[in-house]
Amino acid sequence: MQHALGFDWSAVSLDDDLTTVHEGALAEQFVGQELLAATASRNLYYWTREKQGSDAEVDYLIVQAGKIVPIEVKSGTKGTLKSLARYLEEHIDSEAVVLSQVLPRREGPIRWMALYQSAQLAGAGRDELDSED
Repeated sequence: MQHALGFDWSAVSLDDDLTTVHEGALAEQFVGQELLAATASRNLYYWTREKQGSDAEVDYLIVQAGKIVPIEVKSGTKGTLKSLARYLEEHIDSEAVVLSQVLPRREGPIRWMALYQSAQLAGAGRDELDSED
């Protein structure tokens, strides 16, 4: 990932927030690797909506308790969740997860969790998938 991005470690200080490098690409990559490592699946899934004037994309989809759960990765503490809101509008009974650097909390159908909890999140889906075999 670092090579593909042309990442130059000499341009980063020890005080820099690495999750915001390349507009959050490292944070998304971290979550993707954690999801793959914690599940039996070797595939990552995402949601996209291509409609003129209202394109949307959710970073990852996992299965928990028999339901598809969208996951949005936010590298910083600010930002909007327009795509996730669009997903929730189209999938009324869904619950969602935002992985970020903010304190864990719940806001309606959205559960906020720390980035480092991504493997724990995926592991919950793994137990269910394994028990269905």
